[in-house]
Amino acid sequence: KYHPKSDVCVLGYSNPKVKPLFCRFESLGEDQGVDKVCQQLYEYFSKKEEKYFIIEVDDKPIVKSFNYEILDFLIEKIKNDKIGRIGLTPDNNNRKHKIIEFHKNFSVNETLKGENHFLSITMSLWDKDYFLKYLPECNNLWDWETLKINDEWGVCCTTPTVTDYIHIFKRGKILPNWWVSTNTRKSIGNEEKN
Repeated sequence: KYHPKSDVCVLGYSNPKVKPLFCRFESLGEDQGVDKVCQQLYEYFSKKEEKYFIIEVDDKPIVKSFNYEILDFLIEKIKNDKIGRIGLTPDNNNRKHKIIEFHKNFSVNETLKGENHFLSITMSLWDKDYFLKYLPECNNLWDWETLKINDEWGVCCTTPTVTDYIHIFKRGKILPNWWVSTNTRKSIGNEEKN
């Protein structure tokens, strides 16, 4: 609905009971729990030919159409600069950053080294080498996202962002206003909510 140009692959463990109409499914193998997911993601993505990809987790569905002008620019930027991750949602704008480029309709912002969630599973465009770099050091995504990073790679975002999302669960509990973006207050429609 919000990203019609996408080629969506759902990663999981068991084949879904209902065949999805808009995506394909690939298995990470046997579900070994949250403390093996970094190893499983490392094994999965190490075998993929794609050098760049977008990843998102299942409890953060998007609520805003993709801005393809910005996304197309960012795809070229990540291919040509030493950038490991580009956040596509407002998350990185909430972290300390500096503006490194101005364009007609958006700015490019670089997250400062050492900021929390320098790595993030929230919807981002990744260089595969950077995505894989720290996964072997961690068991679960919480450990991975909270690593203090100070390396030669850049992490960027834009203002405005490519899209926005809602956050359904936090620390294993459903959030009280899960249908509303904590960043922009944009809400999913009643059809999706129900």
